[in-house]
Amino acid sequence: MANQVPDAQCRILITGFGAIGRTMCQQAPNAQLISLSRADDSVAKQHIQADLLDPQTLQNLPDIDYVIFTATPDCRTETAYKDTYNKALANLLDALSRQQIKRFLFVSSTSVYGQNGGEVVNEQSATDAASFSGQIIRRGEQLLREHAVHSTIVRFGGIYGNGRSMMIRHVKAGVEVANQPAPLTNRIHEEDCAGLLLHLIALDWRGESLAPCYVAVDDDGADKATVYQFIAEQLNQPDLVNLLPQTPSNLGKRCDNSKMRATGYQLKYPDYRSGYQQMLKQMAQE
Repeated sequence: MANQVPDAQCRILITGFGAIGRTMCQQAPNAQLISLSRADDSVAKQHIQADLLDPQTLQNLPDIDYVIFTATPDCRTETAYKDTYNKALANLLDALSRQQIKRFLFVSSTSVYGQNGGEVVNEQSATDAASFSGQIIRRGEQLLREHAVHSTIVRFGGIYGNGRSMMIRHVKAGVEVANQPAPLTNRIHEEDCAGLLLHLIALDWRGESLAPCYVAVDDDGADKATVYQFIAEQLNQPDLVNLLPQTPSNLGKRCDNSKMRATGYQLKYPDYRSGYQQMLKQMAQE
């Protein structure tokens, strides 16, 4: 089955409109995508200038069918995470409480998992993150389930692509990585994040059942050393990666994307090789 996009009649509110939202607009130009953010303009067909932390600005929202919560913190502090994933989410749920929303999609993260010994995790695995960020995002998931009758949580792995080039920057600066064994990394390209969200909404709109949660990563959960080496080789500078003969304190986890794949979604970038090749080619042309 080919990837699905929502019908033109489907009204979708993208809150915390940012990079993923802009990519969704590019992928579904005929859909009724409504952006909501503090910015005063947007590439979406309809834009609402509002602040999720100010309930007064969320009054009189238009009738919508679907909500996608894509807000991200302004900085990596406990307060910023609580403002985004707890306070802002609660304000939005309250503002939409009188609407008959078909489904609320919440962009979450695989950081809600606390496993760090190389274990395989899926949607049923324990979510006992040690980090404050993972704990706060997990609280956001709970808040959504308590207040939204029809909801789906999408736990993205490390998002890369377009302007998200952290691993490339690390390699260019010279990077060291423990390699006995190297820690695992679970990644997904930004274009696949947008494509999957559109695909899930299209399925629900057409009456197909969605799961309450999906782990969303690509098909190749390669270790960090392998990814770094690949990037360095593409740059023709393999010496930029220094493999250390030691065991890392955190081996990470291996995320199972079987449930996501069962929806019929076909990844545009199924592994880090295809994704980073595209990124490096684009960067070379800029």
